[in-house]
Amino acid sequence: MSDARTKIRALLADAQNQTAFVSHTPPGYAEPTAYFSKEPASTGTLNLATSYLPGMLGADGNLYGAPIATAGGERATLNAGILQNSRCAAAGSVIITRPDPSKARAIGLRDPGVAFERIAKFFSTIEGAPFTTTDDDSDVQASDLPISRATIDWSTSIQKSVRFEIPRSLQRLIGHDQIVDEVLVAFVLGLARASDAVLLAAIEATNPATFTAGAVAAKGLRIDELRGLVGTEGAGAGWRGDGAFAVAGGIVSDTTADTAGTVIGSFGRAGVAIHESIDLIVERRNTKGDLVLTAHANMIPLLPNPSVFWTV
Repeated sequence: MSDARTKIRALLADAQNQTAFVSHTPPGYAEPTAYFSKEPASTGTLNLATSYLPGMLGADGNLYGAPIATAGGERATLNAGILQNSRCAAAGSVIITRPDPSKARAIGLRDPGVAFERIAKFFSTIEGAPFTTTDDDSDVQASDLPISRATIDWSTSIQKSVRFEIPRSLQRLIGHDQIVDEVLVAFVLGLARASDAVLLAAIEATNPATFTAGAVAAKGLRIDELRGLVGTEGAGAGWRGDGAFAVAGGIVSDTTADTAGTVIGSFGRAGVAIHESIDLIVERRNTKGDLVLTAHANMIPLLPNPSVFWTV
């Protein structure tokens, strides 16, 4: 398991020592003969599956990372924090972190070598087999397999990015350790929201039908597996007699800032794949030491059967 704090802290420190040029000294020369401009930046990656959230209390007694940082003596990975804070995951969706899958193949006869082929993976949902009544003299009509699949192909992924300015004054005020802890928590909260936005956008892009109880029954779904997410327009939202927040007269729901409309569905039949590696770039903006931190994440909405979602 990797120490995310140490990794980002090292990137910040390295970026502060970067120059805007690189020199070239040919063999036999004592001094450079040419200079080439470059970005004063450091790059690295953060693995969501093997990096930990920061603890709540630092050595100096300050409270860091609220509201989702781990308590003293506990450890949680960054992907666990995303799962904990995703509204879609709370409604039942699957949030998975995956690497870039590849398969090694031997190539060449006279000059053999190894090539790596990307292998697409799948997120599948399985429904009940459609048994029908037949008699001994009748042929059984063939049916399609009741399996829906969404492909996990990183070449089709959606990139989500964020950029933070970290002025020298803030670095001097609270130090790199606290900055890194706060950035890690912000990353996790932001990735949870980004994954929700990706999945909800994919659902809404299919133009879901208006919710009815009959449509739920036709899909063979149970009412208690349905959940609602109420967007910023607040359509159809209210409180049940028992005080639960609900839509459509009683479907248990929550709010989300990551869509405008209201979605009802079997969220357990959908999900989001997040690439486990987050690309990080730290740039030194000026000679004062102001830094800029950029992060890029890649996600794929997994929606094998859009017909189990509705709007109100």
